[in-house]
Amino acid sequence: MNNSEKKLFNKLLEEARDLAEANNRPIGIYLDKKIKEIASGYIGNPTQQTKEQYRKIYNRLLSDPKNKNKSASIILMNAGSKASFDLYRTAFRFCISEDITKLRLEAEKCRQNKDYEGMTEKTKMAFKLAVVFQYQFLSHEKITFSDVKTQDNFKKKVNSKKKGLKKLIEYSDLINSLSAEKAEKYFMPVSIYGLFGVRPAELQKGIALVAEESEGKKVIYGAVKGAKVSKNKGQETRYCKVFLDDSNPADMKLYDHIISNGGKLSYTQERENYESLRKLMSRNFNGASPYSYRHRVASDLKASGLSKTTIAMFLGHANDKSQSHYGYKQNGKSRGLSAQATNEVREVASNYGDYTEKKERTQKFKTRLEAAKSGFSGAEGSHTAKKWKIGK
Repeated sequence: MNNSEKKLFNKLLEEARDLAEANNRPIGIYLDKKIKEIASGYIGNPTQQTKEQYRKIYNRLLSDPKNKNKSASIILMNAGSKASFDLYRTAFRFCISEDITKLRLEAEKCRQNKDYEGMTEKTKMAFKLAVVFQYQFLSHEKITFSDVKTQDNFKKKVNSKKKGLKKLIEYSDLINSLSAEKAEKYFMPVSIYGLFGVRPAELQKGIALVAEESEGKKVIYGAVKGAKVSKNKGQETRYCKVFLDDSNPADMKLYDHIISNGGKLSYTQERENYESLRKLMSRNFNGASPYSYRHRVASDLKASGLSKTTIAMFLGHANDKSQSHYGYKQNGKSRGLSAQATNEVREVASNYGDYTEKKERTQKFKTRLEAAKSGFSGAEGSHTAKKWKIGK
């Protein structure tokens, strides 16, 4: 705990003691009430996959020798980018909340077993974590990325998958560069990432593939179950259509593989396969990852001149604005792509575009205004000063 957290700890502890004395009841009752109140400040419902990711990040950061005996705020202040900061902060928030819940359950179990010493210890541990949670994530003093980037020694780390597209190897070239053993192991997932741009979590749910000829060309259809789906987010299922490149051996190999299985098959990537592929790509292909191909496919969708609605459906978005965070038109290539999805796509990009255009016009006006103001500085050489002198 840092000094501010210790002050908050002592303040809340004193309040609990006062209530316990005033009501002649055990202090543990009021500590647990405060713990429960603080823990209720966590609002979130991440998927099981996301929970596992948060736990992995949380445990990795805490076990790092560089972070030994450091508070959460110090660890977060070492984030090298806003994306890293947001991810670390969300992981800490979820995992600390989860640890608080576990400790409360353990304390209750001790009480039921009449292990009052154990109950007291677990309650104290939960209370300490609750104080950290309140200070770091609920108080007005919680750190933001603005605090991180204003540090004197801050140096931004740019690891954007979107900005690294120019260096991203073509999926077919990646497969060809692998040994025969690894090419066989990773051919299916790499091909699907390269053609469909699915999220890793979606490929771990499974994708249904159908191959056939359409309009005289070889085509693969993919039915994808969305990974980021809620009431107003994502597409429960989307159906993507990809026209293949006859000159691309990897495209043709996937097509022939599906045809040899009766024209349709399902593929699910195992978690272990994904992790080993991710590490292989990061080490050998300029820090690329399976998710990099999602940005590449988004670039191709934009370069193909498709509507924002179609692009949103292909990527599994519920609105036509989210795609702005994926890929660049200039980094893509035009190819035959189309999609349908279970839900209608909300059109919000046009309104956002109006907003950004207005903001840009406002900024240009401010720039011109500042330039005009400088003319009234009274300087002898200024246009305005000369103008007024002429009038004399």
